[in-house]
Amino acid sequence: MTKTKEIATPIKDYTKVIKWENKINSLVKKGKYNYKHLAYFTLGLGTGLQPGILQNLKWEDIKTKESDGEKYQYITIKSSLIIKTKEIPFSEKASQILAKLRESKPNDIYVFQSEKPTLNKIAPWSLSYIGSFLSESAKDSGIIEDGTHVWNLTLRKTYGYFMVTIDKWTIRDLQREFEMRTQELTRQYIGLTDEEVELGKSTRHRIPRKSIERD
Repeated sequence: MTKTKEIATPIKDYTKVIKWENKINSLVKKGKYNYKHLAYFTLGLGTGLQPGILQNLKWEDIKTKESDGEKYQYITIKSSLIIKTKEIPFSEKASQILAKLRESKPNDIYVFQSEKPTLNKIAPWSLSYIGSFLSESAKDSGIIEDGTHVWNLTLRKTYGYFMVTIDKWTIRDLQREFEMRTQELTRQYIGLTDEEVELGKSTRHRIPRKSIERD
């Protein structure tokens, strides 16, 4: 019998996300993980970027810009649907973690560079390693319940779920941000139930596109 492949699910309880993050912080201090692991978690949860994009992120892809006298950092990526570069801003907390990571790894090319080169070539973490790290740290934090499967796409789906249920994006907003074909596929992707859709309708409002596009 062929084993059914489990699909990564979002974490829908925000208190569990905080508990997960705190556990990773704790394990960084204990030496099991390092700032690279914390940076991946923080960027993945805060930007919703696809695992393959984060995996291959290079330090040269991180830029700094000033607006109204304040500096902020962002990631530049190529859109898969349009021939433009998207700028994805991230939080000050993520910037601070990345600064500590860069200080400890000043010569790395990839942000999430593997400590074990593949065939003597510099390479980023593998997706299987990323999935194992997320799954293991989630289990260590005690947030796994029946029906929850943490893997590569969990951070992206969790980001999408909370953008709709807490930040009150519409499904159309998220569909556009995630560049998905339909709103129904987007809703299914983040595990949003009919009841959760109805619950948020009365307070939902349109928002401007988070990422900035440029030619």
